[in-house]
Amino acid sequence: MKLSVAPLLKPCYTVVMFFTEAKDFTSRELAPGTRARLAFGEKLNISVVEMEAQSVVPRHHHPHEQMGFVVSGEVEMSIGGEAKVLKKGDAYLAASDVEHGARTFGAPTVVLDVFSPPRDDYR
Repeated sequence: MKLSVAPLLKPCYTVVMFFTEAKDFTSRELAPGTRARLAFGEKLNISVVEMEAQSVVPRHHHPHEQMGFVVSGEVEMSIGGEAKVLKKGDAYLAASDVEHGARTFGAPTVVLDVFSPPRDDYR
């Protein structure tokens, strides 16, 4: 028996896929000693955040949901009224409009952040 699938009335996404080499990511400074390499989709964006030792990202908030994963090093994340030191393999979530910030200690740290919706202010 052959199955038939009704065509979509409109595509779900305008971009189906893309590949980006590390050298082609957009880069921007977020705070002194902290740089982000960025890639954007239609409904989310990723940010590879490279923090030097003793760096601080001041507390801030934005309407985007933000989830992060510590790739290397360790970082103290302050979210709302709580702070926790996270190490390689740990993750965090900062809900929309919740104040948060970060600081590193004696070694560089790399964090992968995902934002939804995409942060147009980072483009």
